[in-house]
Amino acid sequence: MTVIIEGHAVSPDFDLTPELDAAINRLAHRAKEEAAARNLLYETFAFKIERFARRCARRAMLRTCEFADVQQEAFLVFCEMTRRWKGMGSFAGYLFTWFPAMLEQAIARLERGHPSGALSLDELDPPESSGPALLLVEALAPLAEHELLVLELHVTAGLRLKEIAALLGCHPRTVRRIVQRARQRLAVTESGSDDAAPARSRTGGLSAAGGAGTSV
Repeated sequence: MTVIIEGHAVSPDFDLTPELDAAINRLAHRAKEEAAARNLLYETFAFKIERFARRCARRAMLRTCEFADVQQEAFLVFCEMTRRWKGMGSFAGYLFTWFPAMLEQAIARLERGHPSGALSLDELDPPESSGPALLLVEALAPLAEHELLVLELHVTAGLRLKEIAALLGCHPRTVRRIVQRARQRLAVTESGSDDAAPARSRTGGLSAAGGAGTSV
């Protein structure tokens, strides 16, 4: 279902532009206090959240839960993440980066017998620091915001290039070019380091020489 945000007609599988990103950020600020704004924000991401939920259900190989339970937990995690968003940076980037891991944690708790209504999301915080993976992304800050979002999804959330392309509504070749450009920038950075060490993967997913990060 298409939703309207500040005059933007947002399709279910929307492509995130800078203008739309800014409008979503303003809506997310309101959503922290207003239920109607939160529901509109959820509708905006519902199609992409459904993709995350289906991917999570496949990875979790559900034993006691049904997919309807995964969808319910996805909504609960979304609401809690909206409440905790600090209002800095891109809400979409924050959501895409941390939602998959938090949903998987929530489903794991549900599979262990925690009833959905009593689910304690207080134990599902995104880490204060994402470690070397996000430090690597931050080192590539000169890249455009949409390029950094691709890297966050690839390195931090562990999504494959085809999954990122489907999520962001762009061609897989576009995603591949962004990742390759980041590798080239990383290679230049590492070649200029004091020890001139050979470029190597610090994250298991992104390296100047290629490797695992090239899989689609």
